[in-house]
Amino acid sequence: ALLGFEPKSLCLSRVGSGNAQIGTDFQTDEHGFTRFEIAVDQLSSIKTGILVRRLLEIDTYRTMALVGLQDARVQSWIVGGLETELSLLNEEIGTVSSIDDSKRILGMLHSLSVRAGQSLDATAYRFAASQAYGDVLQIRLDRIEEEQSEKHTTITRYLSNRVDPALATCRATEKRQRSLNNKIARSIQLLDARINVDIQSQNREVLSSISQTAKGQYKLQSTVEGLSTIAISYYALGILGYVLAGFADYLPLSKNMMLGALAPLVLLASWFGIQAIKNRHKA
Repeated sequence: ALLGFEPKSLCLSRVGSGNAQIGTDFQTDEHGFTRFEIAVDQLSSIKTGILVRRLLEIDTYRTMALVGLQDARVQSWIVGGLETELSLLNEEIGTVSSIDDSKRILGMLHSLSVRAGQSLDATAYRFAASQAYGDVLQIRLDRIEEEQSEKHTTITRYLSNRVDPALATCRATEKRQRSLNNKIARSIQLLDARINVDIQSQNREVLSSISQTAKGQYKLQSTVEGLSTIAISYYALGILGYVLAGFADYLPLSKNMMLGALAPLVLLASWFGIQAIKNRHKA
């Protein structure tokens, strides 16, 4: 009954409390079918039908659980390339010296983030489905309640040795994808913080320059106001000198003494006049 099976992958076990025996090698024939043989001793037709159904489910869920393995291999290669790019960009972040370079690297990080997100989105459903099919497969294997023969492995052990590593590969690939996305997000945050610090530093320098300019303008304005006060007072005293010269015979003091007495008043009047003009312009 076991003719035609591959000895190296032959699975042979008893089920149904020893009332039936199952044999298969999980090799597909030229038509793509997997061969199972069932030897029934004292198993009812209903239980035989249930056993056949469960074997069909086991082979179906085995196939579906392994579908994600090819995607995991492809995405593992893609993620490896993205991880290399991220490593190179992180090295550049450590040596960046200008805001323009930081913005250039930030743009590259955003592009890398998009590709990493696409990698995760492309396989998230498939990996989740593979895990779900793997769980259902394990339930179906538990329900056939195999008893191992002395010379051959059981279906459960054979499939566990092949399906479990495939599912572990899917989980590991998904973990790498999520880890890569998290690393990219942290690199973007780090570079954003550095750009903000550089911009704030530039703003402080600009504000300091503006402050120095304002102080210089204020000093220049004060100097101009002082010179303007002296100049106006000088010309005002000159005019008063001509006026007092016309009334020299009637003055109780000499013209020079009168001008000396009036000089402080003229200076104050000129200063207050300039301040009044300045305040009017401010208003």
